[in-house]
Amino acid sequence: MKGNRIYQASLEEQKELERKHEALKQRYLKLREQYNLNQVIANETSVNLSRTQDALKTYQNTTEALSAEITDAKAKNDELRALVQQAQEEVSGVSSFAHCIAH
Repeated sequence: MKGNRIYQASLEEQKELERKHEALKQRYLKLREQYNLNQVIANETSVNLSRTQDALKTYQNTTEALSAEITDAKAKNDELRALVQQAQEEVSGVSSFAHCIAH
């Protein structure tokens, strides 16, 4: 009888250990699946970060180029404005001279 009880207790303990093992195995599989999903997300995030950084560089380069073009255009406009003003003054002077000659 005594041996039978020990065998029975060992059998129950073995079943309990098998249940714990299965529960841990399922937990491991879920964690492994979550880890794999996190790896995919991390890789996609890395790709998106790289693309965003490239887009930012393009934006910055474009902004710098446009700023340079705007500066050049403003300088040319100032030159043209000065030429127009000079021409208007010359026309005004010629007009005044012609008016004086006519009178």
